[in-house]
Order: sequence, then C-alpha cells, then structure tokens
Amino acid sequence: MKRILLVSGLLAGQFLFAQEKPLLSVYFPKDGYQLSGQQKGRLDSLADAWKRAGRTAHISVAGFCDPDGANEYNDQLSLRRAKTVQEYLLQSGIAAVNVSEPEGFGERKPVNSNKDENDKQQNRRVDIFLSRPTIPVKTIREQIEDTTIQTGSNITIQNINFEPGMHKFLPSADPMLIQLLDAMRKNPFLEIEVQGHICCIPDKGDGIDLQTGESDLSVNRAVAIINFLKANGIDPERIRARGFGHSKPLYAYPEKNEEERVANRRVEILIINK
Repeated sequence: MKRILLVSGLLAGQFLFAQEKPLLSVYFPKDGYQLSGQQKGRLDSLADAWKRAGRTAHISVAGFCDPDGANEYNDQLSLRRAKTVQEYLLQSGIAAVNVSEPEGFGERKPVNSNKDENDKQQNRRVDIFLSRPTIPVKTIREQIEDTTIQTGSNITIQNINFEPGMHKFLPSADPMLIQLLDAMRKNPFLEIEVQGHICCIPDKGDGIDLQTGESDLSVNRAVAIINFLKANGIDPERIRARGFGHSKPLYAYPEKNEEERVANRRVEILIINK
C-alpha cells in the first residue's frame, strides 16, 4: 500500500508533462532481463496508479546496461530489458495504445561513473517515463457555443484569481475576464449567473471579505465579475451574481493540499439562457 500511495502521488504531481527524469526505474541482474518479484511489485504499483489516475497517460520505456560486454551485446540486452517491462505492463492491464515501442540504449546514458559493482547495478535498469497528450483547451466562448452545453449547465471558469481574502482581481485574471466578455458579446441572447465559491472554512458559511469586513467574500467576488461585464457594455439584465460560500465544496474541509483548495475557491457560470 505504501508503494501504491507513493506512485499515485508522483502521478498526481507529474501527469501533465513529458518527463525529463523517469517516474520509475526497475533493475536487473548482470546479463539478465528477467524481472525479480520485487521489481514486478513496483510495476504492479505503477499499473495500479495509472488506472486510478484515469488511464490516459502515455508510457515510454527505455533499457540500459552497465559497460561490461561488447556494444552490440549491450544494445540487444538493454532492448530485451525494455521489452520485458513493456510486456509486463501490458499484462497488468495497461492498454497497448498507451505504451510506446521500447528502446534500448546499451551502456549509453549511465546514471553514474560505473566505478564499482554498486554503480553498475544502478545502470542495469529500465527507466519509465509518463506523459499525457496535450488536450486543446476550449475558450469560454467555445464552451458556451458547444451544442452539448444546454440551459441549466454549469461551466467552471479557471484562473480568475483574487487578492487573498478580497474581491480585487489579480492581473492574471485578465485573460479569462476578456474571454467571458467576448462570449457575452458574441452571444447576444446569452444570460448567465456568476457563482462564487470559497475554500478553507469548516462550515457552509461565507468567508470574510477584508475589503468589507463582512462574511460575503464569495458573493463579492461574483459581483466583481458582474461589475466588470457591466462596465464593458453588457446589459445588466443578462447577468446576475450569487455566492455559495463553502456550501458546495468539491473537496471536504479540511482540504488536504493546495490543489484541493484551488478547486474549492472557484468561479462557475450557470447558463440561464443561450
């Protein structure tokens, strides 16, 4: 269980990017390409974490050797090691489409100087890399104009951020505010409710807004977005604001990490009419 939790944590932190460093390395005996029970256990944990994380990551495997032996022999042995790992991952339930063809690099790319037997053991390895295919991110306008988004649907607006404890926008919020304004302008029948949410309090109430001194933070943040739209020419009849405080968290209090806190202090728009 400890190993599964470790690999799951790595997946959560590194899933979105191609890795320069391997997520996991497994090791082999001298001149061998068979997996020991211990190394199989590590691959089992990886396969389990891959399934838990959504089955979308792409896996690459690369084999290596110590410098003992001729170059051609080492190239073949390193490739055989990589194929062994690939085959084991496929047998563990990882889809073939998510696993690249294995590569063998022989004694090239050592992780150390191979000065002694301990060093050499670290180079008798297969490195496993993970990456997730880039998924095009739709603009707010594209989401709203998507025919699958109907009246009554909610859309989460990412990256509209505020000063801590305030309803004052951070400069990083500007691109998403412009996207929302563009969607309102290009869809003249669109009517929305901007919904504010907060994190990090033990009950369903609202947070204290340091600018007002009152418990109305989620409301005021939604109103700030409405005021931005009105100031840029959007008819007030098409927009309204509502604050939910901490009554609809995606993650229960206390949030375990910053990722959960960010997810809870979100802004959503409810499509009233389109």
